[in-house]
Parts: sequence; C-alpha cells; structure tokens
Amino acid sequence: TVHIGMDFNVNPMTATLSHIDSNVINQFGEVYLQNSNTDRMGDYLDDKFGAKNCIIYPDSSGKNSSSNSSFSDLAILRKKGFTIKCYKNNPRVKDRINAVNSRMKPMDGEIKYYVNSKTCKRTIEDFNKVERLMDGTENKAQERDGLVHISSALGYMINYLYPIRHQNEWVI
Repeated sequence: TVHIGMDFNVNPMTATLSHIDSNVINQFGEVYLQNSNTDRMGDYLDDKFGAKNCIIYPDSSGKNSSSNSSFSDLAILRKKGFTIKCYKNNPRVKDRINAVNSRMKPMDGEIKYYVNSKTCKRTIEDFNKVERLMDGTENKAQERDGLVHISSALGYMINYLYPIRHQNEWVI
C-alpha cells in the first residue's frame, strides 16, 4: 500500500509517497505538479501505483466543490478508485506540525519517520526552510517560493494516522 499525503493547490499540487511498516513511515517519493489539478494528480498516481493500491490522506478542504469543477477534489479521487481518509475539518497547523515532529524525534528516542534524501528533495527543503511564526503557525508568505505545500501534505497524513490531539469528526 502506498500512503499518500496530499495538499490541494493549483500551483503547486503536491503529494508525499510513503510505505508504513510497524508504525514507521518511510517516505520514498514526492509529487510536485506545477499548474495542475486534482484530475491530473489522480491520473498520475493511478498510472504509477494503481488507485486500489493507494490510501490518500488529503487536505480536508478538498471536500468543497471548486469553481472549475462541479465535483469536490475528494469526489474526483474517489471516482478514480482511491481510498480517502481525512478529518471533516483540517487540524490546527500547530497540531499537524507537532504530529510530524513527534514522528521525526519522538520522546522515546525511536525515530518513526524516514525520508529518502535522493527522491524527496522538496520535502527536505521544506523541513530546512519553512518557518514557524511566533504563534506557532507556518509563515504563509513562503508559499510564493513554492514552500509549505509538500510538508503540509505529509502533515495531513501523519496527523490522521498519529495525531497529537484526536478529532472526533471524520469524512465518510
């Protein structure tokens, strides 16, 4: 099974690609599509892995219809055969960041997230450059430089699977 974190944007549309074994996440790839849409991302992932072999953990804002489609992003992915798992509402940014950090450097010292440095360069760039503001949120101004999205995509997946704070409402 390929576990996919996804952030919905037109430029860029991003996804992280991981395998999970014994609660350890191994990110082996990433997708960063310029001037894209959900149909194109779904086709790319289906061609590469087969929709039935994937679970997507997207930004929950994808449940809303967009101006360029009568279907929501989640409906488009479901129609292509993907399994979708996400909260009804996005988690707080601070909770999502803390969930990712708890996989990278957990209190028990046992690392539970690994990233391939050869195939996940944009993810690593985000980890090295994305700034947190004084209130703990991300610096949204960095989006102009193409940052924030890929680490957010990873964060949606990790927060769903290993949340710091449990949310009660799930998308069905």
